[in-house]
Amino acid sequence: MISPESIQSGDDLRKAKQYAAAIEAYREAIKAVEVPDGEICMKIARCHEALGDKAQAVAWTLRVVDSGEAFVHWQGAASLLDRLLKHAAPANVKRRAKVWLCGSYTTVQLAPLLRLAALREGMLLDVKEGDFGQYRQETIDPKSRLYAFEPNFVVMAVHHGEVALPEFTATPHAAIDGELARWTSLWQTLKSRSKARLVMHNFAAPLQNAFGNLAARLSGSRAAMIHALNARLGEAAGTRPNTIPVTSASPNVNATTRRSTVTVSALGNVGPTSASSSGTEKAAKKS
Repeated sequence: MISPESIQSGDDLRKAKQYAAAIEAYREAIKAVEVPDGEICMKIARCHEALGDKAQAVAWTLRVVDSGEAFVHWQGAASLLDRLLKHAAPANVKRRAKVWLCGSYTTVQLAPLLRLAALREGMLLDVKEGDFGQYRQETIDPKSRLYAFEPNFVVMAVHHGEVALPEFTATPHAAIDGELARWTSLWQTLKSRSKARLVMHNFAAPLQNAFGNLAARLSGSRAAMIHALNARLGEAAGTRPNTIPVTSASPNVNATTRRSTVTVSALGNVGPTSASSSGTEKAAKKS
């Protein structure tokens, strides 16, 4: 159980710039807790940063990932991590990878959270972002920044608005087949021009739809077809070792943190030799 008195003592000591004593107070507050709260982790990390101990500051910043999915904690940790890594190399890096992040919604918040979650797993990511909503054009254009970057992974973060399915159709199988072909064609284009592995988010069905609760019983409703399309995409990816589908988060305040964890899980499940041809990976092996 967390001790509120010790936390208050730590806060007072930190305000007085007695950072070492503040760390002891915070650690005393969480000594009986298996997984510390993200806010406490950040307070301890900032105290270590103030003392010039960048390694411990990084270590406590990364522990925020274990504390839950609170976006405010993750956002603060990602910002602090970016600042710390400008002055100190992280310890215990097992893998390095270049990631091209593109999608149909803004990824400005997702990119730093990916770096945070990945480093907690021992992966140091160099993440570059594509232009907003230009994932299809970047994949089709052989001279795009995507291919110039030569990534090990392409993360395609897309949402249900990109699915070209009607609200209802009397021929759902044909509609799904057509949409499946449209997406797998994009996969094939990427594969033909890059050695990168594709990690694609599936489509979280919208919370509201025209048929309400009846949508699940109507195979021709857009909601039912989106679920069927996700299943078909998963099956198609099973025959393509360079494509990894991941379940996207439903829309809510912590969706970005959840997308980060499932995406990093997909990256981590790929064998360490998958990106061995990249300059980044070769440099890591030489060091």
